[in-house]
Amino acid sequence: AKSVFICQNKTIKKNFEKFFDFNVKTKVVDLWPGIKIPREIIKPEWFDDFYCSKSIIALCPYTDVRMSHKGFEDIYKAYEFFKDNNIKVLVTSDKHGYSNNDVFSFCGNCSYSELHFLYSQSNLIIFNSLFETVGLPIFEAQYYGLPVVLNNVDYVRNLCNKFNDLNFIILESKEVRFNLEKVKNIKIPSNHTCFTGEWDQIQAFF
Repeated sequence: AKSVFICQNKTIKKNFEKFFDFNVKTKVVDLWPGIKIPREIIKPEWFDDFYCSKSIIALCPYTDVRMSHKGFEDIYKAYEFFKDNNIKVLVTSDKHGYSNNDVFSFCGNCSYSELHFLYSQSNLIIFNSLFETVGLPIFEAQYYGLPVVLNNVDYVRNLCNKFNDLNFIILESKEVRFNLEKVKNIKIPSNHTCFTGEWDQIQAFF
């Protein structure tokens, strides 16, 4: 019998095959998972107290800022850049030693329905992660046409090769600074492969 392993991207597939050294009866494929949009979008109770229509709202959809590979420390160090450009950064994590101030607001973890409300009210996404298998918030944000600020690292370059028509802002250095002229809402068609995924192809491998 043939075994099939499904990975979410080519990098994981390559490393998986190299590590296990599979025989010819084993097939490893990479299929994009796509995203799911919640049936209901819910506004968090605290949102009206946070929202300011005169500011640029940058959502940082991290569940825990302590995870070092998420690169949050560099985001927090960019306080002056955000302040000078009237950007309010909303972080979906508890503070864990950081502080709320006139730029950063930590709202704590929220439900999936609340997260999608936050996408719908934001102007851009900051996702400074150094490594991801997929990085679903990147593509959930694309559903709302939002530009996503990304680190110039391997998984991001792989995503750019796979999807060369999405709304990405790639950082030029470790510093979280970018040209605000690039902050534009670009509507991506709802039938785009980044949303629908490729898992309907699974049966072809059996």
